[in-house]
Amino acid sequence: MENLKALQNLGSVVNALLNFIGPIAAVAQFLFLTFWGWLIIVFFILIIIAGHAKDKSGHFSMTGLLGAIPELLFGFYSSLANIVIGLVLIFFIGFVYSTIKDLSTGLSLYRDVKMMEAALRNLKSERKVMEIKALPVINGDKRSIDVKITYFAYSPAKDADVTGGSAEYNIQGRKLFVDFGVLNFDYTLIEKGEIKNIAFPDKLFSDTVSHDGGVNIFTGKDQFPATFNVEDKDLFILNKGDFQTEVLKFISAVTNAEAARKLGIRTAYGEAIGIFPSADRVYTFYSTGTGGVIVR
Repeated sequence: MENLKALQNLGSVVNALLNFIGPIAAVAQFLFLTFWGWLIIVFFILIIIAGHAKDKSGHFSMTGLLGAIPELLFGFYSSLANIVIGLVLIFFIGFVYSTIKDLSTGLSLYRDVKMMEAALRNLKSERKVMEIKALPVINGDKRSIDVKITYFAYSPAKDADVTGGSAEYNIQGRKLFVDFGVLNFDYTLIEKGEIKNIAFPDKLFSDTVSHDGGVNIFTGKDQFPATFNVEDKDLFILNKGDFQTEVLKFISAVTNAEAARKLGIRTAYGEAIGIFPSADRVYTFYSTGTGGVIVR
């Protein structure tokens, strides 16, 4: 955790330098390294020459103009050393800015990898995801299902499943389907290429309610999946906020192939499991080490 904090502090310092040097480098490079920049410089030089070309009464004088040019040229050559030093300084500032920018990019990438490693170390492939009690409800010709969900999260500090939250729903239909999102990792920079599989609840639907019209069971308290809802005391390395940020990155990759590739996710898909409600049974859903979800 201390190493990650030091990395974050270093990143903040580098970003502060970028914010300070960036505008200076951009203006200098525009003025001296672009056509439009030189037009601006020439324009101001002409204004200076025009100012020297005025006589004592303030009117334009050709004689004053011709006399001003040698004076300005002499001043230019007298200041040539300063101009050269200024140009060298401009190129140096540009070089420093480019170097710091590359350093910032490298630090950001390194930090992302380390944060991802830390998050994955706090997740477990084979674990209890949630329990469901499903009670059939008959109201005349209408059939529905009362669903009570208990979510479970994994605590690496306790090496045990802990309660992450609970929720209750009612959905029309006779058969209940529980849909999960599944992520299969295969990332060589993380734990020497060890495969990690993560599953999370997504939706409830039924034989009469479509998946698109189903109940969202993805988010819980604070709009975060309850099946990953653990406190600081249950985590290694990361605090709760950083852990949640990394988990949400993983989950968003289900619908983003580019993000999945960058995170080392080999496959991402949905998996629905159907159950018939029974008043005397608790359905327990487990994430497997080989990918996917089973119910017992």
